[in-house]
Amino acid sequence: MKRIAVLVLGFTLGLPVFAQQLEQYGAKKQAEKVQPNQYLLNQSGEKIDLIQEYYQRLLGKQSGVRETGEGISESLLPQMRAPLVLEGAVDPASYIVGPGDTFVMLWGDQLTPIPFTVTPEGLLVLPTVGAIDVSGQPLAEVKKTTALKIKSKYPVGEAVVALLTPRTFRVTVVGSAAIPGTYPASAIDRVDRVVAVLGAVKLAGMKVDTAAAAAFPGTQMLPPSATVRPPRPSLRHIRIFRMTGDTLDADLVRFYATGDRKFNPVLRDGDVIFVPVDRKDGYSVDVWGAVRLEGSYEFREGDSLTTALDIAQGVLPGADMQHVEIERVMGPDSLTTLVVNLAAVREGKAPDIPLRPNDRIYVRIDTHATATSQVSITGEVRYPGAYPIREGTTTLREVIARGGGFTSRASLADARVIRNRKHAEPALGNPDYRRLSDMRLSTMDRESREYYDYEATIRNEQVSVDFLRLFGQNDAGADVTLEDGDEIYVPEAYTNVYVFGQVNRPGYLSFSSGADVDSYIAHAGGLAEEADGSEIQVIKAGTKKWVDPRDTNIEPGDQVWVPKKTKHGFDYYWPIFRDLFAIVSATATSVLLYIQVTKK
Repeated sequence: MKRIAVLVLGFTLGLPVFAQQLEQYGAKKQAEKVQPNQYLLNQSGEKIDLIQEYYQRLLGKQSGVRETGEGISESLLPQMRAPLVLEGAVDPASYIVGPGDTFVMLWGDQLTPIPFTVTPEGLLVLPTVGAIDVSGQPLAEVKKTTALKIKSKYPVGEAVVALLTPRTFRVTVVGSAAIPGTYPASAIDRVDRVVAVLGAVKLAGMKVDTAAAAAFPGTQMLPPSATVRPPRPSLRHIRIFRMTGDTLDADLVRFYATGDRKFNPVLRDGDVIFVPVDRKDGYSVDVWGAVRLEGSYEFREGDSLTTALDIAQGVLPGADMQHVEIERVMGPDSLTTLVVNLAAVREGKAPDIPLRPNDRIYVRIDTHATATSQVSITGEVRYPGAYPIREGTTTLREVIARGGGFTSRASLADARVIRNRKHAEPALGNPDYRRLSDMRLSTMDRESREYYDYEATIRNEQVSVDFLRLFGQNDAGADVTLEDGDEIYVPEAYTNVYVFGQVNRPGYLSFSSGADVDSYIAHAGGLAEEADGSEIQVIKAGTKKWVDPRDTNIEPGDQVWVPKKTKHGFDYYWPIFRDLFAIVSATATSVLLYIQVTKK
């Protein structure tokens, strides 16, 4: 019993030492769990901030009209005075004649055409023939009437009447144009030229040179260096008030989208062009999905589904034409979705769908049906290059066969398939982001985190496939299916062995069948003075496994690593000595106590 008591007492006295060591070790490991990875200490939070900024930019909308900062004398006047540019032959049936139009005529014995200009009263005065009232009449009618009038006076020969120069006149622009006022236009100008030149679209915040503006009498005058900042103009609700009392509408958005000139009327003398404010907010139509131009467009009465898609510049190839969705607000808390067969509408087999303000149109696309998948082969195959595949169905063996098979120089042991995944979320394409995201909920200690960080850094998305088993042993069970973007790399077979580390002449050495590690080291100049010959390792080609030289044969592509002798300082040995001393002290104490008790 005394001996048992002594043993218990000895262990009791020694246990606090062990318990203290164990407690310190546990506290150290617990602290490492919350301690940052040393490989990331020098990194800032900039990457995370950039990810957040990316989403802010993605969700933000860029709006507003571009400011030029130019003066009216530098940009506006030269454009207004530019020579007339015809968009084609003048249509005699639609061109309306007015004061200022110049004609050329030829009749009787005349050899040279004579020009005549329509007077301010709208008369075409011809010597020896008389005055003809032509104002407001179509050009075709004027030519016919004038020719008959000449023919009645000079029955011999043909009378030729032709428009030589279209007239210029003044129109007035009001509303949300950058610089409202009266400006020159020609009889072949359309609404868009005047609106664009005056800056109703782009010239917001423009400095106005009043001296230059005075060159156009009737132009609204502003204080020197004044800045005009009109509201955004509407391009879909422009109205043209004619001197005849008629009112026309212009829709420049549909004109630019379709090229239909009926949405961009030709100007006439004295037209007043009213450009209203854009009221798109709360009065718009959105078009999203498989269209060439996504966005929000100002609604206009009479708009339909096809109108909105025309403004969006049409649908993309592969769009689902049978299931176009229109989301419509029916009330404060009520939404409904209309599914429309756009193909039937386009073919005239179904009616077009009238739109309402705030409708949202979604055109879906089947990305799997339209996407083209392919893989690439590089290296030692007969026909390297890109090959189309059926994703998830085409196998590695099929693609290699289409590539003509391997060349005689191919190394199957080192061949590999790299998977390049496409990430819908751009942040996932950043390997640093993926690594941090994967580790954020882990309970790994510091050592585990650092090792995981190391493995994740060298990760290359390689597909696990044994080329030797699949092609060398013809084992179909080792085959794998391929995905879009896969890269098949077949390198050339190695003919060298690489020796590096603590040798006198590190580098590549020609492979010699049957030669051992000592032979290769000898050919590399032998071991250096600081070499640790007992820790030499062979890094196997292909697998990159580290093995003892005594457990493997040297093969082409292998690497021989000769490490340096490790020299440890006092700080390395002290913790070992301290722990050993504590254990010896506890043991000695127990032994002494045991001896004392047994003597009694």
